[in-house]
Amino acid sequence: MAFLSEKFKPPQKSDDKKWEVVKFFVENGFDYSTKIGGDVSISYDETFKEAKEIVRKYKEIKIRDALRTNNKK
Repeated sequence: MAFLSEKFKPPQKSDDKKWEVVKFFVENGFDYSTKIGGDVSISYDETFKEAKEIVRKYKEIKIRDALRTNNKK
């Protein structure tokens, strides 16, 4: 189970392609927050191809943010 942002809008139960995109984002640490890295705004209503590009482009920022958060504890 994953905890997602309150901004997450689940796709139709029968929309397997959209659920594939949701799974891909979650598996890569994206929780459907619209802002990452403090100032980068992303849209999650994407195709799988676009989702892969978003993860490739912003995953490093997500990792850096997670490390920063963990170091504050």
